[in-house]
Amino acid sequence: MVKYIGKGRFSSVYSALWMEGPRWIWDDGAQEWTRAGPMNVALKRLDDSQNISSSYIN
Repeated sequence: MVKYIGKGRFSSVYSALWMEGPRWIWDDGAQEWTRAGPMNVALKRLDDSQNISSSYIN
């Protein structure tokens, strides 16, 4: 589920639950990544990104 948090000049911010989570540990035996599990994350959607300065992005 994604929840709207707020809007700024060039972006909108959301929060969400990443169900699988990021790749965390490499399992040599299974030859696959083990994931960290559910994790809260922030998502940012850029609006009018062609007008954003490089200082905003960095």
